[in-house]
Amino acid sequence: MTTGYIDLQAQITKLTVPHSLFALSSSDKYHCPMDRDRPIKSVSFKTLGCKLNQSESDAIMAKFEENQFRVRPFGEEVDLTIINTCTVTNDADSKSRATIRRAIRNSPRGRVVVTGCYAQVKPEDIQTINGVDLILGNDEKYHIFDHLNKLQHGKLEEPLTIVNDEGEFTSVSEDGFISATSRTR
Repeated sequence: MTTGYIDLQAQITKLTVPHSLFALSSSDKYHCPMDRDRPIKSVSFKTLGCKLNQSESDAIMAKFEENQFRVRPFGEEVDLTIINTCTVTNDADSKSRATIRRAIRNSPRGRVVVTGCYAQVKPEDIQTINGVDLILGNDEKYHIFDHLNKLQHGKLEEPLTIVNDEGEFTSVSEDGFISATSRTR
């Protein structure tokens, strides 16, 4: 399936899920202040911005569903919230920050992953929000399952930030995905 310049089917098939995300042994424990000892089982998504963000979020959500994660509506308490952000305008930045804070309030024991254009362009702004666990730039969003293993031990003291600094304006992955990372207004 091809959507405009984006070959979502190729990216979906590349997503792999490590079995350790949902199969902890009895000896595995989270070592965090909240003492959670459960694997990530439920996930919610919030997508801000353009149709490309929505398409990418839908593709990633489908992969979570395929791998037996319970996808819940944004706003419910879940183990993991993924926010695909926008940064087209200053107002979009503000909405992204407000959405991140809302996700943290809705799931105080859950993990929060922020990706998308705002995460790509201004990861340092997101790092100041207490409760964010993982910040992924546009190039990393399709590798989200690889990075989730880093969250298996509960909430982190500081957010793990993985942002490729190359290509501030537009990045094109080897699979032909185009991710704009600059403002238009």
